Amino acid sequence: TVRNDFTISHNGKLYQIQEPISSKKVTVEEHIDGKMQIISSGNRVKFQSIQMRPETKPKVQKKKRTRPTSYIPSQDHPWRKPYKKMTAKIENPPSEAAA
Repeated sequence: TVRNDFTISHNGKLYQIQEPISSKKVTVEEHIDGKMQIISSGNRVKFQSIQMRPETKPKVQKKKRTRPTSYIPSQDHPWRKPYKKMTAKIENPPSEAAA
């Protein structure tokens, strides 16, 4: 299996693939004379033996999105008054005192 950094491990050794490939699986062939081939999608791929895996850049952690705080109306806000009192004022406006 090809890792994200285009390396594979075979018999305890690491190999870096030198060409970009589209598949995630490759075939490793070892010949009797000691030569080795890596094949991806039926084509030979250039590779190089490496001692350790290449270092990756540390990922930047995304800031956690916070929920927006909900609106809390003040104590004298009309929403906090009982509904019946609000409708009573609208339906029966105060009559003017006859003088």
